[in-house]
Amino acid sequence: MEFICWILFANLIVLSFFVALLFKFLGLITKTPKTKKKPSKKRRVIYHITPLADWVNSGSGINYKNKTLETEGFIHCSTPKQILKTAEKYKTHWDKLVLLEIDVEKVRTIIKFESGDNKEFFPHIYGPINLDAITRDITFDHYSPEKIPTLLKNKKEAKKH
Repeated sequence: MEFICWILFANLIVLSFFVALLFKFLGLITKTPKTKKKPSKKRRVIYHITPLADWVNSGSGINYKNKTLETEGFIHCSTPKQILKTAEKYKTHWDKLVLLEIDVEKVRTIIKFESGDNKEFFPHIYGPINLDAITRDITFDHYSPEKIPTLLKNKKEAKKH
């Protein structure tokens, strides 16, 4: 009797396996529900602040790179929420500054968010920035970083490269 129970149990397992395969083949069993992601209408941007002279003399006409790419291996950037703090930090270093608005979807090199000051994560671009990823360049004076939000909203004042 015990032998018959084991045979029935084994047949039940084999039958369950084949039923599961059949359901999977017919599409009745899926691992995760298939949902379509709606494309985001909002562009994801990050910002890079650089001296006007460095932006003007940046080189090839195809890519932008700065000194930190050579010395540190990446270009420092900020998110929209971090840009004012970053501008305040560097406002005494140079006279004229340029704020580069960068579309992250168009950047052809690696972007990593890494820990910076106060354990806040900042975007770092590991390679030159292709110019078609830079959507705007906004010149401002070093002593007026508080004007950045107004400059970002006012698209007429911001020059496109």
